[in-house]
Amino acid sequence: MKKIIFVDEAQNLDSFKRAFIHSKYEIFCCESGSAALAVLRQQPFDMIVSDTHLPDMDGKELQDAVKKLYPKMTCIFLSDDKDENEIANEPQKSHAKTNPWDKGELPGATEKNLAKGDPPLPEEIVTYINNLERLPTIGARYRPILNAVADNKDFSVIAAEIEKDQTVTAKILQLVNSAFYGIKTGSAQNAITYIGTNELQNLVHSMEIMDFLPASANRCFTTEKIWSHAYDTNRIQHYIQTNFLHQKVSHEVATAGLLHKIGIVLMIKFYGQEYINLIRAVFSSPDLDLAALEKGKYGFTHPQISAYFLRWWSTPEPIIEAAAHYYDPTDDAVVNKEIVSIVHIAQYYAARAQGLNGFAPLVPEAFDIIHLDQSIFESEFDSLLKKQRN
Repeated sequence: MKKIIFVDEAQNLDSFKRAFIHSKYEIFCCESGSAALAVLRQQPFDMIVSDTHLPDMDGKELQDAVKKLYPKMTCIFLSDDKDENEIANEPQKSHAKTNPWDKGELPGATEKNLAKGDPPLPEEIVTYINNLERLPTIGARYRPILNAVADNKDFSVIAAEIEKDQTVTAKILQLVNSAFYGIKTGSAQNAITYIGTNELQNLVHSMEIMDFLPASANRCFTTEKIWSHAYDTNRIQHYIQTNFLHQKVSHEVATAGLLHKIGIVLMIKFYGQEYINLIRAVFSSPDLDLAALEKGKYGFTHPQISAYFLRWWSTPEPIIEAAAHYYDPTDDAVVNKEIVSIVHIAQYYAARAQGLNGFAPLVPEAFDIIHLDQSIFESEFDSLLKKQRN
């Protein structure tokens, strides 16, 4: 029998007990983080569900302690939107975001999370991910740019910081001169004036992700395409949420599009040119399925690596699901169907705009899930691209 430990105040623990009274799990409850850790040191559990604010420690402290004891334990941390924003705005905790579940949905969410288990990944990849002390963070080359943005500096000051690094300057100009933006400029200041500081921050984060790769791979045509694809997917995700669903993009899902193919980056790191050749084959032949080719050659797929990597770093569950299921949002295992469907649609149209149709097939039912008319979306999206290209 699988075991779950709940950590929260007494009245919430009573509601958890009632919700799981007929479940097939063994339930244990604690009212503090220290009490939970004392129990965990005595026996292992399959999952911990905790509030982010405990009387003796915050969720991040408990999370770090649990990861040291049981690296593979599934962790769910409950929060409200205010909590999430507070945590996301603290730089030192930027990779310890919580997974805010509705408590009424916990039994179903718990079932699906425990059923997922660990993917059949090679030991060298698992060891590499498990041994990372932290996710790639803002390095010296990017920090001055983001500091200038955070301090609301004038665009000329931000541009001056960008232009100190030729690589960063080239990346930004490459993006804003792409088909998606459709502007032609050689000026960093003009570029950030056009895209805005929020997009600039997303762009910097995407460059951090590509820093995972060896320098030789980072410079090749294929990885440049993947980088552009991830960035465009994130931009289209935000476009759908704000323009069609009239939603404010929350911190919890803000980088779902950017991270949805992070597993590809890791596979390039481990398999190098061999894997790049696999991607090139998919680029050139729309009939090929990348995940199927990966499964046949390696025994696992990049969405599985993405999910393992993001779950290890306690990334918000909607982002994990978007990475694990972006290719099929109709899968019964998906809890956060809306954001997974949005990312699925976004990655398809990002690929289409790049001429990479075989890289990201479309499941039309995704439009039904988010109650969006496909023909209306395509008409407005194509008009946007046409306008930006002219």
